[in-house]
Amino acid sequence: MGSLPDELHLEILNRLPPLPQVLARASVVCKTWRGVVNDPDFLRELHRKHRGPPATLGFFHNSDELPHRFVHAGNPASFSLGFGDRRTDWQIVDCRHGRVLLGDGWDHRFLVWHPMTGERHHL
Repeated sequence: MGSLPDELHLEILNRLPPLPQVLARASVVCKTWRGVVNDPDFLRELHRKHRGPPATLGFFHNSDELPHRFVHAGNPASFSLGFGDRRTDWQIVDCRHGRVLLGDGWDHRFLVWHPMTGERHHL
């Protein structure tokens, strides 16, 4: 995809609906698309063109009474952000720039996780 002119990448991405699941899938096509889709100016312009509020995929929760998980706001069959770790003692500490910081209260370990790519870095 990198051999296409930048203008063509933008033209394609500007035609996408501004739905989180669509943008998440587009962001994993190639590095160029990931860069464009993560650009706040692009997202602002895309939402302006479509004249609607940003949609929400769902949210993470850290309830002590329920398993920690991602709760879908829409159809869970259409998109999944499952962490894929069988451990249930990870706590969500913070989220920034598409990454989630998880902490393990028992072993005092931290993990930076990028839900869109599945990339993980233990700290």
